[in-house]
Amino acid sequence: NDPIHGMMRMDPIFCSFIDTEPFQRLRNLHQLGVCYWVFPGASHKRFEHSLGVGHKAGQFARRIFDMQSKSRPGRKTRPDHIEMSERDIVMVGLAGLTHDLGHGPFSHVFDHEFLRHKGITNWEHEEMSC
Repeated sequence: NDPIHGMMRMDPIFCSFIDTEPFQRLRNLHQLGVCYWVFPGASHKRFEHSLGVGHKAGQFARRIFDMQSKSRPGRKTRPDHIEMSERDIVMVGLAGLTHDLGHGPFSHVFDHEFLRHKGITNWEHEEMSC
């Protein structure tokens, strides 16, 4: 139950990702990096953020799927039509759920400042999230 989105329903397969150590470590990573040092109210974590993104991504994919499946008989398929399945909806939700797994401590400060200061310049958290 989320204060913004209310009750979030997710495919049961999400639990197999949420119940892993890499996902659980998101509970300790601040979404806004070091901003909470100056703005203590800005304290939500990547864990909650990722749950919300997974939920909203799944809703978005479901909406596209539902809109396109309502095509009327005899109506031509629009050129922007995307062939989707129920599995695709789950995959979009999982992509949203896991998109932040590669983040290090202190969010983008880790990528842009800490690692570069150590001479590591070819690091992007997006690659680690894949």
